[in-house]
Amino acid sequence: MYIKYNIVNIQDSADITIKENTMIGQKIKQARLASGYTLQKLVELLGKNGLEITRAGLSNYENNKRYPKPSAILKLAKALNVKPSFFVKESNSIIEWKSFRKHSRLGKHQQEQIQAQAQSSIENHVYLYNLLYPSKEIGFGKPKRIKSINDIENKAIELRKKWKLGLNPIESMTQILEDNGGIILEQETDNSDFDGLSGIANNVFPVIIRKNEAAIDRARFNLAHELGHLYLEGEELSAKEEERFANRFASSFLVPKQMVYNELGEKRNSISLEELAILKRKYGMSMQAWIYRAHELGVISDSLYRKICISFNSRGWKKKEPGEYKGEEKATKLRQMVLRALSESIITPIKANEIIPNIVKEDRKNLDRNKMLASKLLEMPKDKRSKILEKAILIAHENELFDEELIDNDIVDLYDSKKLT
Repeated sequence: MYIKYNIVNIQDSADITIKENTMIGQKIKQARLASGYTLQKLVELLGKNGLEITRAGLSNYENNKRYPKPSAILKLAKALNVKPSFFVKESNSIIEWKSFRKHSRLGKHQQEQIQAQAQSSIENHVYLYNLLYPSKEIGFGKPKRIKSINDIENKAIELRKKWKLGLNPIESMTQILEDNGGIILEQETDNSDFDGLSGIANNVFPVIIRKNEAAIDRARFNLAHELGHLYLEGEELSAKEEERFANRFASSFLVPKQMVYNELGEKRNSISLEELAILKRKYGMSMQAWIYRAHELGVISDSLYRKICISFNSRGWKKKEPGEYKGEEKATKLRQMVLRALSESIITPIKANEIIPNIVKEDRKNLDRNKMLASKLLEMPKDKRSKILEKAILIAHENELFDEELIDNDIVDLYDSKKLT
């Protein structure tokens, strides 16, 4: 089925034919969840903005049982702080969420909010990556099957070799992941019940969402942990076993077994806290993770491990330990792709600002010059003016430039809110 938008107030302009978007309901739901609103909360907010609707009516929109009129779309956009075009633009990404690292107190609504907030960023990553790297292979590959925890050490080494990391300390987990096609998102939240989330977009792009934490060493371990969930595949594992395997992969990837032996030796009767602090600053892995790593490899005994853990607890270091890793774990790939696509004129400044707000500053002189061109347009012959207008309308549609006044007054209302057949 196709819908024609007739731009009735622009003389001699061409009709724009676009495919009907049956995902509009999903986009409304996505924006609502990303804003943290329940159906009832959004109904109340819309009422204050002049759109009277019931929960059932809003639910019908979200389930594509009824289509909202353009005027309703404008009210929804305002309430949810998105552009009206957001609702009619089909998603380019289907995400299969794999692992949600959370505490039991994190409710379903909060989980859905985190996932919905990530959706738009993931779509932008996929859009730009496909534009800029159409033939580049994603460096993760298919998940590797493991039968026991002993397989994990080898799988971590295999991935390091594949990514040409050798046995050196990893400077930035984020950059390594992004360089190999991973989508890394930082969740701005104070919610202590959320730790991390991972998934796959379009069966190709690994996605990792991490909490934006002050402790860089913890952020690095969480990234490596989520990488473990994406890279490993076990048989009939319990949730507890999956977490244990992911933790083992994280420590194995950050500090492979041979590096542990090189730094600590194969057997130790004691380890000073200062030595652990030095290793933390060198490898970007916490002192507690180093102790756990030494214990799981048999470098220290059970009794020494317990003794050091007790010492950490008594000093209050379990939550915040001394020493700081000076590295940086900042996702930069999206911004870099936007700047590259912009400089090569692959995307417009308007599209760039849509992906990353204010990445391009408006050029006032160019805007004023374009206004002057409008008067020249009226002086042109009718057939020439029509061709220019036709092209301008298509560009405007492509770059989502239809504003509120145009939608309200100049586009024939084809969304009559009738039930779909």
